[in-house]
Amino acid sequence: MLSWLTQRWAKLTEILDSWYSKIKYLVVYIYSNIIYITSTLYSKTKFIISDSYSKVVNVAIYWYNRVKKLSNDWYNKISRLVNDWYGHIQNVSWDWWGRIKSLALDGWDNLRKVYIDWFAYIKNVAVDWRDRIRSMVVEGWANLRKVYVDWFANIKNVAVDWHPRIKSLAVDGWANLRKVYIDWFDGIRNVAVDWHPRIKKTAVDWYNRTRKLVIDYFTGIVKTAADWIVNTEKIVVDWFKPLSDYAVPWRPALDAYVNRYLEPAMNFFTDPAGVIFGVIEAYVYGWGEWFLAVLLGGIGIETPERPNIGAGIAPWIDFPPGPGAGASGLIWPSNARRISGYRFTPPSHNGLDIGTPLGSPIWSIRAGTVTGIFHSNTGYGNRVEIAHTGGYWSRYAHLSQISVWKGQSIGQGQTLGLAGSTGNSSGPHLHIEIRYNGQYINPETNMR
Repeated sequence: MLSWLTQRWAKLTEILDSWYSKIKYLVVYIYSNIIYITSTLYSKTKFIISDSYSKVVNVAIYWYNRVKKLSNDWYNKISRLVNDWYGHIQNVSWDWWGRIKSLALDGWDNLRKVYIDWFAYIKNVAVDWRDRIRSMVVEGWANLRKVYVDWFANIKNVAVDWHPRIKSLAVDGWANLRKVYIDWFDGIRNVAVDWHPRIKKTAVDWYNRTRKLVIDYFTGIVKTAADWIVNTEKIVVDWFKPLSDYAVPWRPALDAYVNRYLEPAMNFFTDPAGVIFGVIEAYVYGWGEWFLAVLLGGIGIETPERPNIGAGIAPWIDFPPGPGAGASGLIWPSNARRISGYRFTPPSHNGLDIGTPLGSPIWSIRAGTVTGIFHSNTGYGNRVEIAHTGGYWSRYAHLSQISVWKGQSIGQGQTLGLAGSTGNSSGPHLHIEIRYNGQYINPETNMR
């Protein structure tokens, strides 16, 4: 039995050694092939990457040199052109300066000579007329005094004679006049009381019709002007874009010049329609209210109070406040979605700045009633304030035109005016603020 087990063990050991040798050979063979394949792929990949990198670097250097040469050529051309025009303008300026200086000196000498001659002549005439007037005054005063003494004596005699008659006539006339006045006053008062409601209603109707006509007319004018400005801006941008690509080296200096000198002038001319409409509406509204207040009575002249920024503001709450865009039902107030300036960062900025093209329509985020219309060249600029249903309140600032009036009921999505850059603003945008139950909330997370 032991011999059989020994033989089997030897046979098993021989088989295991044979399999070990085969497995070892197979592992070494596979490992060698993997090492060979990996080395080959590494070498090929390294070659491809190196070759591609060299090509990319060569292409980049080629285009860099080409763009650099093109920029230098344009810079030299523009520099020569500017220098030539500067020299030309300088020569023309000095030439005209000499002419104007000579003309001014000659004119001054001639004017001085004429002035001296005329002064001497006027002096002689004045002395002559002074003597004549003095003699005339002395003689006239003596004659006038004599006539005055004679007339005074005659008037005194007549007055003493007519005094009783005039006194009696005045007493009787006053009594009759007082009776007639009382009768007429009672009649006019009765007529005024009867016609007052009719006149008041007619005046209010005509005021509303006139105001609506003015608003509709200037809305069309401002919309046409805004469309023209937007189209002109697009044409200018498309036309100047190729030139702008060549102006990269000196664009910072050009931007600084535009921001310092041209942008204030452009801001002055970008909103003429809004300025004209604001002035006309202020005059029509102010004079209409004054007319109704003075002639009809009972209608006070309302002067909108400017908000005291930084004082009396409702407390802020941590965002995301409010019920959220899904539950609030508030819509976005413009077609533009780009955030142009500051976001909701209380307490330094209590609203959201939305970049809007000049003259684009701005509409109400929810139904409500207009509680304030303000026209200003500072702060919020031209703005509208609305008390909405459901405890909401909103403000729309920096408008170029306002097409609603105070006390008007409006629906959700109804146009309030046109976007602009009035007040403290560096460009066309809409500044919107929202309160919910008296507290400021984040417009960006509560409008959809």
